[in-house]
Amino acid sequence: MTRHLYWLNEQRGAAICIDANTGKEVYSQRVPGIGRAYASGVYADVKIYYVTDNAATLVIAAKAKYERIATNKLAGTSRTNASPVIDNGRGC
Repeated sequence: MTRHLYWLNEQRGAAICIDANTGKEVYSQRVPGIGRAYASGVYADVKIYYVTDNAATLVIAAKAKYERIATNKLAGTSRTNASPVIDNGRGC
């Protein structure tokens, strides 16, 4: 079974996925406008949720091919450095 590790690299402005078994990069995809993700990404419902400091939540499919599902902006000028909360297997 192939397992993957995912993270955001703010310096490269990229979402990265590697094969946990081999350490080989599966993808490195530029994601313009993501800002910085100080908090941990959270897995739920085959998605990874990253809250960024530019008042947005980036949602990426947790699979071996990059797929940006959504970027949800918060209203106003709010900023956060917290991880999302998972409730009953779903991101909130």
